[in-house]
Amino acid sequence: MARSQIAVNAVAVGLCALMPVPFLDDVLRRVLMRGLYQAIADRQAVPLDGVALRALTRAPPLRLLGCVGALVLYPLRKLSRKVLYLFAVKDALDWTAEAAVRGELVQIALRRGLLPERAVEVRAAMDTAWDHSGGSPLTRTLLRRENPPLDWSRSEGAMVPLVGALARRGAAARVIEAFAAELDRVEAAPDAGADAAPADASADPEPNPGGAGPGEPEPAPSRHPEGV
Repeated sequence: MARSQIAVNAVAVGLCALMPVPFLDDVLRRVLMRGLYQAIADRQAVPLDGVALRALTRAPPLRLLGCVGALVLYPLRKLSRKVLYLFAVKDALDWTAEAAVRGELVQIALRRGLLPERAVEVRAAMDTAWDHSGGSPLTRTLLRRENPPLDWSRSEGAMVPLVGALARRGAAARVIEAFAAELDRVEAAPDAGADAAPADASADPEPNPGGAGPGEPEPAPSRHPEGV
């Protein structure tokens, strides 16, 4: 998929954060990300089924705060974001950068032949790479964090440099590098969904010393003791 199309889709995802209706923004964001991943896969002639798309776009699990605390804080946070519009603008920038980076990561996984068969593991690798190496462009800028260069040329589209600048400030280059390392581990590990190879029924059975061959009856025991 052309990077200009990824940039346009990423901006659309970012604009979801400016919707004045709480919770609908998250739903629309996942719908747009699903369409982005589907378009990337179609461009590379790799079919992504519904199971793979759901794995790539599912809502992230609740983490360290615990289920009860997160369920209480999440609605308050969503409502406050709509009241304090400045935070919604920050979310818009964050979502744009993250959508662009995740589009790049899906392209990498497709090129390495890991989708759709290992979509769950690819999604886990995406989350790990983003959580450990990426972050909010605005936050990282305010904290003066170092961001490696990212070569997204203006020749790829008028919107690409803008989205690329946001992605770079979100440490996209570090995320891509970390994601490649995670995929190395995925490829080295056995596929959990693969069925075990069936036993080769045509293999010859081990010989039975002194016994009958296959399909032959066992010889009757001798009525005379040895040596008689």
